[in-house]
This record gives sequence, structure tokens and C-alpha cells, in this order.
Amino acid sequence: MCCARQCRAHRLILIKTKISLQNATLEQKIAQKIILDIRFYNEDDHHASDSASSAKRSLIKLTKNIAALISTSCIGGVILFKENLRDIEQIIQLTNDLQTAAKQSALGLPLFLTADHEGGRVTRLPEVISTSFTGNMSVGATYQHHGVDFASTVGDVLARELSVLGINVNHAPVVDVNADSENPVINSRAFSDDPKTVAALAIAQVKSMQSNGVMATLKHFPGHGNTNVDSHTGLPCIDRNKEEARRIDLAPFENVLSQTNPSMIMTAHIQYPALDSTEITTKTGDSIVVPATMSKRLIHDYLRTKLNYTGLVVSDALDMAGISDYFTATQAVINCFSAGIDLAVMPIRVRSPIDLDKLSTLIVSVVDAVKSGQLDEDEITASFERICKAKEDVFVPFSDDVKQQVDRANAVLGCEAHRTVEQSLANEALSVVKGQEKLKRCITSTTKVLVMMPQQPMCEAMTNTLQQHVASLPLNETNLQCEDKAVSLAKIEAADVIIAGHIYPKQSPVELGGIEDIDASTDRLHVSVDAQQQLYDLLSFAKSNNKDVVFVSLRTPYDIAWFDPVSDICIASYAYNVTIIEGKMHAPAFCAIANALLGDLMPSGNLPVTLDKTNAGQS
Repeated sequence: MCCARQCRAHRLILIKTKISLQNATLEQKIAQKIILDIRFYNEDDHHASDSASSAKRSLIKLTKNIAALISTSCIGGVILFKENLRDIEQIIQLTNDLQTAAKQSALGLPLFLTADHEGGRVTRLPEVISTSFTGNMSVGATYQHHGVDFASTVGDVLARELSVLGINVNHAPVVDVNADSENPVINSRAFSDDPKTVAALAIAQVKSMQSNGVMATLKHFPGHGNTNVDSHTGLPCIDRNKEEARRIDLAPFENVLSQTNPSMIMTAHIQYPALDSTEITTKTGDSIVVPATMSKRLIHDYLRTKLNYTGLVVSDALDMAGISDYFTATQAVINCFSAGIDLAVMPIRVRSPIDLDKLSTLIVSVVDAVKSGQLDEDEITASFERICKAKEDVFVPFSDDVKQQVDRANAVLGCEAHRTVEQSLANEALSVVKGQEKLKRCITSTTKVLVMMPQQPMCEAMTNTLQQHVASLPLNETNLQCEDKAVSLAKIEAADVIIAGHIYPKQSPVELGGIEDIDASTDRLHVSVDAQQQLYDLLSFAKSNNKDVVFVSLRTPYDIAWFDPVSDICIASYAYNVTIIEGKMHAPAFCAIANALLGDLMPSGNLPVTLDKTNAGQS
């Protein structure tokens, strides 16, 4: 079916749907305000999702039970994770089946199909089929020379690749101002530590995503950039006064809303006493400063009333420790709705058939809160109407042939034009912080090079890209994760130039998917003070033996200040993505580094954050 006929069919569905919306029950209105995750679902498991015996199984095909849950509950949306998304045909079949289940509900409203697909370290589409990019901080590094060009282009690509798969909401861009070098959850996901730069790039991305049919989400309101606590594992408290809050954290949100209209704004699970010091009662009966996600002063009074925001306010995942450690799922949802949240994300986990009743139990509890006067029914209805209005723009190709959709998607995802943009961003973002002149003559065809990287795939990415340019280049490598120190010292003695990479800080669960990845994330790329000191000692040994040292910051560049004394050249790449695509290594950041070291690229990126030599990399 052609696009014009699809649009007409979609409008007819909405016209018919509006009749049923007028008669929507309170239960249905509340259900529309919930975003469920279906990341894992095991039909054969008969344990609750919070049981240690529960066996996880990725949901890649819609089951009858989950389809029925969507149809009977009139749920508002679903958030998708990497585990749900395997390949193009499977993704399209899944999104179609999800929308079909929603169409069969009493309201017939389409689902918000959402994903955290920011680019860089937080992506949800499989890297082998999509364009991942080197992340927001690399976009920030291009701002001085390219303005918002890369922000717009990256937003275009991310949205095109999502929309052609049937995903209609992207929880991006991040508009947090990363002011803390030790920030474990935002760091390279931020564009910059400058509020004006953040706002300019965010405006460009919102416009580009929404012009390509994907709803954009500003996050994390009122600003998660000045904390060294990850809200996946705790409840951060921002220690700023009101003037600092408005000048730094709130400024990007105000600037973006003054120039464009993002479909959604996501709240942060943080305490910000300067903005709201109201206390709230936890599940244990204790009183704490209200998290921003539950702050009526921030959501209703500030966003709705002062800034006149008319879009949807969405919570961050409610299973994160910043909320779930202090509130039950029912308490969390009621408190969120009372504050003015439109969409509650992931309040419960449905992982097996025994969990299926959790949703109806939650909805009944919220209905009871309305009937008891704890929640205002008029506010619930107003929120429901905002959701319905937003869904008028949700395009759902119900009658489209899956094969036609797959053919279109194959022509878009990871196409040559998108890969070219991806490499261009990596090239233009690359920032030389020290040793610009020395870089020009760093490596010749006879230079003995030792590559030292945190993990083996990064060693291979660096050596492979160097060899693609100079096949005869004498190369050796050290995997810092498992190499014996004595072996590393011997390799340093035999080399002329050391290329050493470092990642700071360690991964947050959000990069893997969410709070359920806590255990996995502690085992991946854990960067300890000891590991940093060990690398520092190795590079100090190299310098004492008159070796040329190239230090490469592979994530946030704050660690450059720490390694500067033992380096001749310091480079920031902002990323270390390595993917094998059709048997070939795809590593845009490492390709850019190799080109620069061999004189084929003159890096023009500028650090988008300020280095603090007093504490960089020393957490």
C-alpha cells in the first residue's frame, strides 16, 4: 500500500477511535499512561520475575499472553531493548504484531513503541545492521567548526533507522550538562559542559528526529549532569543553589522549549533540594527529599505552568534503584501521576505467566487512589487527552506487507550514506589536546609500534586499522585486561612508540540496557584506581626509556589530565565502538585515530568539556 493510502487509512482508524475515546473508562485511561517493557518473557517459567529461580528469555516474538495483555489492558506503550531486536525482519514483525494487538484493544489506539537510542554508548538497534555513531560528546567536539550540522545529520539517521522499523519514540537527546568529571551515568552521553552548546545541539536533534517521524525526548529533567551517583544504583542529590540550577541545569530545557516543541520530556530520579525540598514518605515510612520524578513543583508548576510545555512528561524507568529502593511500584506510579507525569515507564516486570496479573493489580490500585481523592480524576483525564493527541501523529502501517517494509528497511539501515556520516563524525570529532606538531611525524613505515588497550577487540581494532594503511608497519600489542606486567614492560622496551588507550569512567547499566544489567556491568570494563595506576606506571616506564607515548582517551576526556605527565601526545576519541560486520571489523573511532597518527587526517575537534587537573580520573 502506498504511503498516501496508508496515511488515509490511519486517519480513518483515528476518527473511529475518537468515538470510543469519549467513552474510555478510568481503567483504560490509566493503562494508557503506562509504558511496559517486554525485554524478557519465558512462557515456560512459573516463577515471579523477582524470584531468583526466574529464568530470563529474550522476547523476540510476540507471545499470545503478552498480545492479550496489550489488547485487554489498553496499555499505552512498550519500551524495547537490545534483547528484543535481532534483525530487520524480526524487528518489523515484532513491531507490527505489537501494533496489531493494540489495534484490537477497546480503544484501538496505537502504541508508543519507544527505545533509548541515543547513539554512541547507548543504542538499542543491533550494531551489525544499524548506524551507532561515536556519541553525543563527539558531536559536541565538532560544534566549534561545524555548528549543529552533525547534530542534525545524526538525528536524521537515528530517526530514519528507527522509523523504518516501526519504532516511533526515541528517548533522546540527552540535554544534561555534564559538569562532574566523575559522573558515572551521563559522561560521554552529554554533548558538553556548556549549557548553550548543549541547547543548540539538542534543538537541532529534536527538529531532525521529529521531521523524520520519530518523537524526541529531552532527558533527564531537571538535569543529571552534576552527580557522581548513578540513579540506576542509588538516588543522587544535586548540591547546587537555585541560581546555579537555573543557569546550568535548567537553561538547556528552557532554551530548547523556546525554539522547538519536543514530543516528550523525561524526568530524572534525582533529588534537587534547591528546586524542591519538599519531603515525601517512602515505603518504610521514612521521609526523604522528593525525587524530581515525583515533584509537582518541578513538573506541574515549572514545566507545565511556567514554561507552558504541552507535550508529554515521561518518567525514567521506575525499576531503577533511585526509585525502587524507596517506593513500591504502586507508590511510585501514584506519586508520579500526582506530580503530573503522563507516562510511567517500567513500573512492573512481566517476565513469566505468573506476572501477568501485576498490571491489572497496579491499575486497580491507581483507580482506588483516584476514588479516594489521592489522585485527581480531571488531571488523569487531561493527561489521557494529551496522550491521545500525541498518538494522532503516530504512523502505523497496519496493512503494509512485511516484505515491503523489510525491503525498505534494508535500503536504509546501515546504508553507505549513513556509514559515511558515522565515519565523518569520528574524524571531525577527534581532538588533539597535546602534541599537535609531534603528531605529524609520529609514525613512519619503520616505526616499532606497541598498542596497549583495555581489551583485546580494541587492540585488534587499532592494529588492523594501522595495517590497512601501512601493511609492513612493525606492530605489537598488549591487552591490559589480562597481560602480565613483566610482559608489558618487555614489549615497551622493544617499541619506539606506545599507543595507549584508557576508558573512564566504567560502564553504567544504561549502556547495557537497564537496572537488570547491574551484575553484568560490574564485570565489563571495570576501571579501578589500581588499573589506572598500573597504566600510569607502564607509561612512566616508557617515558623513562625515551619512548614516544600517545595517550588516547577512549571515552570522556577527563583522564587526559591524569595521564598528561607521562604522554607526548594526548588524543580524545570519545568512543571505542568495535563491531564485526560481514566478517570485517567496523571501528570508526579507531579508524580516525589511525588516520591521524599516520598523517592522513588533521584532527579538528575541540574538547567540549573542561579538564580539571586536580581530580581527573582519580575516582
